[in-house]
Formats: sequence, C-alpha cells, structure tokens
Amino acid sequence: MNKLRIRVAVLVGCSILLTFLIIAAIYNVSTRSYLSSEVKKSIDNIFVLSYENYDESYLYIPECFYIEERLLNNSAAINSDHYSLKERRIIEWCREHDASTVTKAVINQNTYYIRTGRVDYDDDLKYESPEIIVAYIDVSGEPEMIAQTNLFLLAAAVIISIFGSLLGLIFGKKIEESQLSQKLFFENTSHELKTPLTSIRGYAEGMERGVITDYQKTGSVIISQTEKMSRLIDDILLMAKLESGSAPLEYTDVEVSEFVQNCLMPLEGAVENRCLAVELRLAGGTIRADENRLDQAFSNLLVNAIRYAKSRIVIVYDGRILSVSNDCDDVEKIDTDHIFERFYTGQNGSTGVGLALAKDIIELHKWKIRADKHNNEICVQIDITDRS
Repeated sequence: MNKLRIRVAVLVGCSILLTFLIIAAIYNVSTRSYLSSEVKKSIDNIFVLSYENYDESYLYIPECFYIEERLLNNSAAINSDHYSLKERRIIEWCREHDASTVTKAVINQNTYYIRTGRVDYDDDLKYESPEIIVAYIDVSGEPEMIAQTNLFLLAAAVIISIFGSLLGLIFGKKIEESQLSQKLFFENTSHELKTPLTSIRGYAEGMERGVITDYQKTGSVIISQTEKMSRLIDDILLMAKLESGSAPLEYTDVEVSEFVQNCLMPLEGAVENRCLAVELRLAGGTIRADENRLDQAFSNLLVNAIRYAKSRIVIVYDGRILSVSNDCDDVEKIDTDHIFERFYTGQNGSTGVGLALAKDIIELHKWKIRADKHNNEICVQIDITDRS
C-alpha cells in the first residue's frame, strides 16, 4: 500500500517539474524570437525612414555611424579619433562578412545585430568615395536576462515540485487509508450478511432433515434474520442514492416532540430488555424536514445509543439542538472523530453503516451533526438551525 503514496508523490512532482520545463522552453523560444524580430524591424526601419525620422515606437533604438566605402572594403587603418573601440571592431567584422541584411554577429564575446547600406545623396553632391551607414544593436544583455529567468523558473519548478510531491504523499496516504477502510467495510459487511445467512441455512437444513419440528419458532428466527439483512442492504443502497442525488428530500412541517416519541416507540422492547431509563426533555416547536428520511437518521442514532448505553438515555431538544446522550463504560475507547465516517469500522467490528447514513441524511438537510464525549457519556448533537 505504501507504494501508492510514493507513486502519487512522484507523479505529482514530475508533472509539476515537466510543466515548468515546458513553460521555460516556450518562454525561451518565444522570447528569443520576439527580441530577434523587434531588433530586425528596428534596424530595417533606419534604412526606410532614415535615422533622423526614426520611428521610436519600436522596442530598440539602433546606434549608427558612417564610414567611407573605401575604408570598409579594404584593410586600411581606421582613425581612432573618429571611431570608438566598439565601432572599430564592428568595422573589422563587416570587412569579413556580408551585412547587407540584418545579421547576428558575435564580436569579442558581445552579441550584435548589424546591417550596412549605402547612403543616398542628392545628385548634385559629389564625393570621392560613397559613404556606408552601419546600424547596429547590442543585445549582449538579453541572453543573460533569459538565463537568469531560466534559473528562476528552474528554482521555482524544483521548490513547487517538492511541495507538490509532499501534497501528493499526503493525498496518496489518504487514498490508501480510504482503500483500506473500504476493504474493511466490505469485509465486515460481508460478515454481517453472512451471519444471518448462516443462521437461516442452519434452520433450513434442520427443517429439511426433520431435526427441527418447532416451525413457528424457526420461522420467527428466519424472518428476524432476513429483516436484519434487508435493513443492512437498504442502508447501503440508500447511502448510494443520497450520494448520487437520486433521493431528493420532501419537506414537511415536523413537530419535534411527537416525532421523537414516534421514533422511540418501535424500540421500546429493546429499551426494556436492557433495562434502560429514557429521559425526555423536549421543547415544543416544528421544523422543516423530510420526516421519513429524518426518521431513518434519528432511529439509527437511537439504536446506536441503546446498543452502547449502560443504564440511561437522555434525549433533549431546546429549540435549536436535538441531542441523544447515553452513558457508557468504555467511553474513552470510542473515537468520536471517525464514528460518522462511511467506511469506519469500530472496535467491535461493526461497519457503522447506520451512523454514516444518519450523517448523510442530516447534512442533506443542510444541518450539522457531531459527537462529543465527556465523563462517562457520549452525546450526539444535531444542530437543526435552518441553513437553506
């Protein structure tokens, strides 16, 4: 089972890391392409509008200088008084490369985009050697900026991947716990179904062989065991319907005091058999609820209280809270944080279907239910304040 949480953690971490790497790759390609496009358009614009009429809406503004064509086309020395070191290096590069269109150049570990073109003058102007305009943009800082951004994205990817892996580990653990709970749930449910089936089969075989002659008593036992199986199956099916939303509530006005007494009536025999005292402290008033569904939920709470009560059960309604309390010897062993969970299995092996179903019905009414333990008593409270 532990392998599941590890697989989930690895899957989440790798997915996040891969996503960031894809984003980084897209960023690199798109950014470099965009910057290259902007640089080329900025330089080409020089040769369309001239430097004096340059359109400054572009991302870059090229630098320009002029040089006589004869100096550009031969290895004659360049006067350092007229050109900076950077310009002289660009001139040297242009002597060996064609820059009639915008061209990328790496000069002395710096990156430039360069274009050269002849300057057009009026026909009445005569020069011994035509002049060449050299336009260039230094983009040496962009690769460093992109590299820094890549490092940031990588660091963010690693950190978020680690965080995602931890969340995946926690989520995977919850999945494992859920799977284990479901496994135990179905095992215990199968056992609870198998027990009455075994009893029914035993009585049926006894009747078949003629060993059992008290058919009235046998029939009573078979009916009792059949009803037990039927209730368990009905609870499981109802839980599935509530979850799928195929069992909508039908609201009516329910008088609380009368409702509680109606729920207690079928359980009087069980109360008397266990010699339990039942105390009612019920305020008057009505609530909006689906009486049939609420009957199922509250009856399950009463059955649970009767099962574990030591000597008494107290039912209280104060106009807002409806509670069922019972004393209990092993109150500290009861995990009130999990008793309403759907697949929780108690210490006595009970699947807890009834309490899980009660919780589903209460929450479907948009109410809240909780269980508390104090001293030697367990108290289940339903907050029936209208939240619609």
